[in-house]
Amino acid sequence: MSEKVKWIVGILVVIIVIIGISSSNTKQVFNGPIKIGLILPLTGDAADIGQAQKNAVELALEQLKDSNIQLIFEDDRLQTNDAVTAAQKLVNVDKVDAIIGPSWSGAALAVAPIAESSKTLLISPTASTPSLTSAGDYIFRVYPTDDAPVKMLADFALNNLKITKAAILYDLANDSFTQEKNYAKSEFEKLGGKIDIEESFKTGDKDLKTQLLKIKNSDAETIFFSAFPIEAGLLLKQAKELDLKQNFIGLDAVTEDPTVITEAQNAAEGLIYQSPAKPGNKEHSNYLADYEKKYNKKTPAYSAEAYDCLMLAIKAIKESNGTKEGIKSKLYQVGQKYMGASGEITFDKNGDVSKSFAIKTIKNGQFVPYNQ
Repeated sequence: MSEKVKWIVGILVVIIVIIGISSSNTKQVFNGPIKIGLILPLTGDAADIGQAQKNAVELALEQLKDSNIQLIFEDDRLQTNDAVTAAQKLVNVDKVDAIIGPSWSGAALAVAPIAESSKTLLISPTASTPSLTSAGDYIFRVYPTDDAPVKMLADFALNNLKITKAAILYDLANDSFTQEKNYAKSEFEKLGGKIDIEESFKTGDKDLKTQLLKIKNSDAETIFFSAFPIEAGLLLKQAKELDLKQNFIGLDAVTEDPTVITEAQNAAEGLIYQSPAKPGNKEHSNYLADYEKKYNKKTPAYSAEAYDCLMLAIKAIKESNGTKEGIKSKLYQVGQKYMGASGEITFDKNGDVSKSFAIKTIKNGQFVPYNQ
């Protein structure tokens, strides 16, 4: 082999090596569509919330103007088994790049192991149980945990409303509600109050009068409660029919749902509850205007969180190297001081966020700040 030929061969080898190195550093290109699975309560007791969240992600998709994104909706009907079945389908059959949802804590906890074992990114819009914090490296949420706002309500009841004896009525079928009950009891009693009586029920129960009568005959001055909107409305309505004198304090922000007022009729007036403080950023204001323009209705609670979930998931996927580990790592990066429709979002090492809360009430059939 002549020196000239050796020189040419050497150059070719160098070129091939350079091309190989360059190729290894090139971001993965998604040959097919970006698939996002969504597990939401589209029917059942929280259908209003689920449908609003569906509207929100469809608005986000419209604004992204990217035909390469495919949304696959699954209805968990507030049933854990349905949520698990949906997750298995999305992961094993649809091969989604990320899952948004489930929206409620019980389902999110049940689905988390499926997402974690398959290394599928999961972002919940509104699951708030503290138990989700340790559910896995691929589990995120844009809604804060229950402990801080529930403790705030317990402090408010004792120090502002001067209540020293309370009852607790909660839905034991949902982990978040059980956790809220525990936090409320612990904080209220730590501050010097007394929980006089505890009563429970399950999602779907329609007759709550037995529990309410026990509370009526107790020394409780107020009732802390955790329930989905339909049951919340029913217990308020039935409490009025039984002429309960105790006022109600909703431990969960899901209380801010129009279904509560619809089901309770005129019995919801004066109800106190906690809710995330209204964000002051322009992204939130823009979202409200865009939602109302598209759907010709006021923006429901908890829809902005779903909007942010989709926007963050798509951003993470597009800016990642395409691997599951890469998508997760990129979400941590893009989810730092991200200004979204639901306010500022910063994921901590567990995929959790922190946000401020406000105490609100129902006045003249409207959800308003307590002091308004």
